[in-house]
Amino acid sequence: MSKPKIKSQDDSLTLQNEVADPNMATEFPENGARISLSGLRRTIFNRSLVILGLTLLSFQAGSSIILTFVVYYLGGSLKIDFTVAGFIGSLNLIIALLFSPIFGRVYDRTKKAKRILIISGLASAFSIWGMSVPSIFVIIPSMIVSAIFLSAGFVIVYAEAKRTSGIQHLNPQYQTLAVSFVNGISLFGAFWIPVLFSLAVDHFGFSFAWLLGGLIVLIFVLPAFKLK
Repeated sequence: MSKPKIKSQDDSLTLQNEVADPNMATEFPENGARISLSGLRRTIFNRSLVILGLTLLSFQAGSSIILTFVVYYLGGSLKIDFTVAGFIGSLNLIIALLFSPIFGRVYDRTKKAKRILIISGLASAFSIWGMSVPSIFVIIPSMIVSAIFLSAGFVIVYAEAKRTSGIQHLNPQYQTLAVSFVNGISLFGAFWIPVLFSLAVDHFGFSFAWLLGGLIVLIFVLPAFKLK
């Protein structure tokens, strides 16, 4: 029966040095990969990521407006039963759930983020404008179209942010940072949208507020034209 091989002290020191060696980071990224200060600066001041964050603000604005106000708009302004209004409002999330994988697949095949984002932003803006028409036969189709293309915006922006950072750093930590940074820009910019929409409703009515909402979506999708 063979005796088990016992590692010498030199072998143990060699193993420890190999694990601690920063050059091993590419082979064992979970042990050695770190976010450097220079990499952090390249991420935060990356032009493409800032543009993606501003573009995502467009889709954040459209989504927050619809999710926050559509049920009250249908039930309070158009006098639709609130149970029915709630069901109609939930269609926005159901449709987004169905179409997000489809747009993800389209992006994987084409990698044409700029074109998809511009088309989706324009379609979302026009469909939100359609919700200013006080008719359920216009509002429901408009909301369905907006839900489809707003979902595209979220999927494409996050995927493109990850790809952009991956090309530059080839490091999973930077990809996560890039997505978080882009999302942070959009959330910081979108928190005031419901307040502005509420003020517009209070002073000018829902029709004007929906027109204003569509205009905001249109304005913030314009940076997508600067994408490569």
